[in-house]
Amino acid sequence: MNRIDSLIADVRARWQRVRLGEAVFTTAAALAALAVLLIALDNLTHLPVALRWAGAIAFVGLLGWLAWTRLVRAGALY
Repeated sequence: MNRIDSLIADVRARWQRVRLGEAVFTTAAALAALAVLLIALDNLTHLPVALRWAGAIAFVGLLGWLAWTRLVRAGALY
């Protein structure tokens, strides 16, 4: 019975690492898409400095929100 319990714990740990990797890569993909969108918007419309700062602040805010929802609240870190 002890061997089965250790194997189950091993599989559980592997799945936690898979979930963490999925959350990290999904978050990174969303941030990369937003960065490309901001850069394209800036190149097309030549945004003033104030809107560039607003975009940068929104980008950092989204980074924090995604990190919270995808990693911390979803339980991917533990």
